[in-house]
Amino acid sequence: MKGMMAMRYLLRSLAAALPLALSIAASASTLTLTVPHHLIVMHPAGPASTTLLRTLWADEHLIADMQLDVYQLPQMRSTTEHYAELRKLASSSRWLDAVTWSLTRRDTAETVALAVPRALRAAQRERGPHAPVSTDRDTTVPMTSLTTRMDFGTLPVGDYRLTARAAGLASSFAFSVRTGSEPEVRDEYLRDKASKTHDYAEFRRLELERYERDPSRIDALLDLVDRSLQQGTPAEVRSDFDRAITAYEARRLSFTPDVAAKAAAYISDLRVARDALPEYFQRKAEWTMARDPYSGLYSIRWRATNNVVRVLRAASDK
Repeated sequence: MKGMMAMRYLLRSLAAALPLALSIAASASTLTLTVPHHLIVMHPAGPASTTLLRTLWADEHLIADMQLDVYQLPQMRSTTEHYAELRKLASSSRWLDAVTWSLTRRDTAETVALAVPRALRAAQRERGPHAPVSTDRDTTVPMTSLTTRMDFGTLPVGDYRLTARAAGLASSFAFSVRTGSEPEVRDEYLRDKASKTHDYAEFRRLELERYERDPSRIDALLDLVDRSLQQGTPAEVRSDFDRAITAYEARRLSFTPDVAAKAAAYISDLRVARDALPEYFQRKAEWTMARDPYSGLYSIRWRATNNVVRVLRAASDK
């Protein structure tokens, strides 16, 4: 009986270990390539259809992040393929010169000439249980990790695939380039530009365009309120609150009863915040007003200590 129990335990242990071993073998000496991008959810054939677009703007540079992890598991022959070549590459101070890059159009498979890349950073780490630096002891086998960030400049509008190759390994990343004027990406373009500009007037223009293009984007109006509370005039902030309240009231009519009730309560909270503006601007040197990102409620706090002066909430919500 004990022998049977031991056998069952061994089989269970092997069954649990096998997927892990296979995943390690499959990922030994890996090359990974990613391109920082904007992820846009589109519905080309209505709400039921969803397409993800990974895009760069035409005025942004193509940036590529590559990581090459070189290691082997001697007990698994599949992990030794290309290892000698990879080990030679990883031991060279000029390893980056051995990485080749190619760009193709996804619609035509045509090769696109790439600008000579500029290395923004490159690093080499010796990792494993016996690494001299404690933070590098984050792997169970000896491993050399090579990382780089490359800048390829700008590209014309199109759909592309970037590929990096090194010592028999390859990794690709598919992405698109858009101007930002295309209807399907315009809101994300405006939101992205608004989040990065330090020009308050430009910020207002971008967020107002977002709302004017799509009145369902009440988030654009709330972002506008948040910024105008800090940089706007009393008249601008009040008009921004009024615009948000009007937008919520218009949308509330299309909501289900339970959602409409929550919207009505939030409209009341917005009115309380709007009515506190005269007092807030009188003491703006001492106070700051901001929206809580989780509850959506506005509160007034002391600038010096961040302690709450008052949460701006309708009486019926308390």
